[in-house]
Amino acid sequence: MSVYRGIVEVALATTNTGSGQDSGQDSADNAQATTTTTIRLTQSEEPDSTVWDASVVLAHHLSIAEQQQQQEQEQHRGATVVKGKRVLELGAGCALAGIAAAALGASQVVVTDMDEYRELIKGNVRNSSLTEEAARRIVVQELMWGDPKQQAACKGPFDVILASDCIYAVQSLSALVTTLLALSDYNTRILIAFEHRYE
Repeated sequence: MSVYRGIVEVALATTNTGSGQDSGQDSADNAQATTTTTIRLTQSEEPDSTVWDASVVLAHHLSIAEQQQQQEQEQHRGATVVKGKRVLELGAGCALAGIAAAALGASQVVVTDMDEYRELIKGNVRNSSLTEEAARRIVVQELMWGDPKQQAACKGPFDVILASDCIYAVQSLSALVTTLLALSDYNTRILIAFEHRYE
């Protein structure tokens, strides 16, 4: 990760899978091609729009887990982490995890935070080296945790819910849990990354 004048660049390994057709060719012909997607994020001095370490860890976890699952497709068909899935990011800030999910093939990514961060998020989507198709799969919405109308507008349940460094204010945990319950179901995978800062 490199930081320069408020710009953070995260290089993320993404995988393009071959056709998988058995034509008698060497298996390397149908191997997965790994490329690098550069996610370029503008951050500010405000804590809520900073690229925290937990978001970088979560983005790389998604990348590594997706590659591992794709390598095991013969044994675990359809067991992808975010590829082909509807993904929600809560408290997105700079939206690193959500942009990473789109780069890894999520069918739709709803990136949420307070209204004041929507333009920052949209700019980060534009500035990242996503394909046009991947960028179109990202929807940016305002979501105050615990707000029934805004939760309904997100149109859950989602296949995957992501949150990074959202667990730092004890007073917001009840609203976070309410939102997680409202936008998930029994089949939803919830991935939360955070840095333990307090004893």
